[in-house]
Amino acid sequence: MPYNGSEMYLNGTYHWLAWKSILAFDMSHEVFRWMALPDLGNLRDASTKKSFNVLDSRIAIIVDHVVEGIEKSFDIWVMREYGVEESWTKQIKIGPLFQELTGH
Repeated sequence: MPYNGSEMYLNGTYHWLAWKSILAFDMSHEVFRWMALPDLGNLRDASTKKSFNVLDSRIAIIVDHVVEGIEKSFDIWVMREYGVEESWTKQIKIGPLFQELTGH
């Protein structure tokens, strides 16, 4: 199955990344459910990209954001307890990384 960062299969459930939430389909029970993403505060703008991953058999979201076109940072969030929206935990922040602006 191709991976594009917006969908994944984990523990019998297929997940799709929506704008502010996750849509999950439990294959064995044939049931859909919605789960909220972590509170990203001011990182919900057009310069922010989110992608799905699995970290230690848990849902992980990598948030990639750019500030004023020159700073780039990554936050990795993990849902510590599956389906419990309050269990989202920011594991690590990488950056800011600076990009050199050129006149090309």
